[in-house]
Amino acid sequence: MDPVFEYVDVGGGSVAYRRQGDAKKRTIVYLQTGTIPFESITADEAGRRILEGLEALASVILFDRRGIGLSDPLPDGPWAQVCWAQDLIGVIEAAASGPVIVFAQQFMDFVLLALGERPDLVESVVWYEPTTDWIDPTRPDKPRELLEASIRGEADFLAKACPSRCDDSAFRKWFETSGARGASPAVARELYRRATGKQAEELRRIAANLRTPLLVVRRPDSLAELGGPQPDETIWPKAEVRNVPGSDWHLHGHHLESVINAAARFITHDGAHVLAPRRILGAVLFTDIIESTSTAAAIGDARWKELISSHDTIVESAAVDHGGQMVKSTGDGALALLPSAHAALEAYDRIRESLAAHKVTIRAGVHVGDVDLRGSDISGLTVTAAARIMDLAAGDQLLVSWPVVASLLGSPFGFNEVETSTLKGLPGTWAIFEWTDPREDALADGTVAGPPGDSPPL
Repeated sequence: MDPVFEYVDVGGGSVAYRRQGDAKKRTIVYLQTGTIPFESITADEAGRRILEGLEALASVILFDRRGIGLSDPLPDGPWAQVCWAQDLIGVIEAAASGPVIVFAQQFMDFVLLALGERPDLVESVVWYEPTTDWIDPTRPDKPRELLEASIRGEADFLAKACPSRCDDSAFRKWFETSGARGASPAVARELYRRATGKQAEELRRIAANLRTPLLVVRRPDSLAELGGPQPDETIWPKAEVRNVPGSDWHLHGHHLESVINAAARFITHDGAHVLAPRRILGAVLFTDIIESTSTAAAIGDARWKELISSHDTIVESAAVDHGGQMVKSTGDGALALLPSAHAALEAYDRIRESLAAHKVTIRAGVHVGDVDLRGSDISGLTVTAAARIMDLAAGDQLLVSWPVVASLLGSPFGFNEVETSTLKGLPGTWAIFEWTDPREDALADGTVAGPPGDSPPL
């Protein structure tokens, strides 16, 4: 159960905050992006991963700035960034213990304002992709223009800011509903409003005189077509700048581990690595029950439910016994992740034999490559390829890709090349092979045909 939240009075209004994680000697104040309220962070898998990494380093404080989520509305008059600087100071004074690290993102000029007013409160700052349009308020600010156009419904912010997940319907729904629930369009516009005149002058003064240790984390490949940031050495002369891989500007995209691990090394000074990669090499096995619709109609719903339950138990047992896992049932089949091609084929053989005793025939496909781990699910082109290969198979047939065959050279498994095919949505042509039962038709010398010349080197 999530810990309860509390309120602190700031400037005549109430600011909601929550402290979570085991009590440690340091505190990280995590400032969630945009207008996302802190209650919504863990509704997205990336948010859960971010907090997992930060809680390995410190107790974590989350809070909603005024105008967002559970906190009171913004007061009339002051620039919102000034109010939010007061909110940050108030929450740190009320809830932090030990050295305090602020983890900021993008449009958070209020962090600079807070440092200018109370540099004694913060030991260090980690700032992911800080926006610095205040260096020259006359310069076009393409990222901010994109966001404003998105608020007006005239642009797709996620397509450019988070390309690795923009086609993930669950993520898109989380992003849109959480941001809308967190704040009104008026507050969102205030969040992204540029500093002008004396405001920009004050931000430049604080940045030039900043003494608080600062880590600036950049993704050079993100939003490249929108102009990118100005050189950090002209903005943060004493900052440590760390470039990390990936094309997502939004932190909740892929490769977020590189950002959190960079922060960990900066905070602990000991090369700490708190989040393991979420992309691994594995063998993906897809299975599908032949004539499932007609079988279900013939035996009835109750018997079909029992049959699918037995099917899932058989697949899960075979996958686990060979060092892998059943990822999910597809209703009339299954998706499993195995540690090697050898394990995938042995698991398939077990599944095939066990289901034959239930008079169930399956078809299957296997491909080897990198997969993205998404909570209990997996995704990526390797998963897509395995599904497309399975679609080509007939009943009681296992088809595999060339990488599977190549990884099993010298093994007792035999293969026959059956076709060279394109796979929907995937580049190039693919050499497809049929697995032959080693007990019946193993190739005597263990040799197999190589891939055609235009096959992708997968």
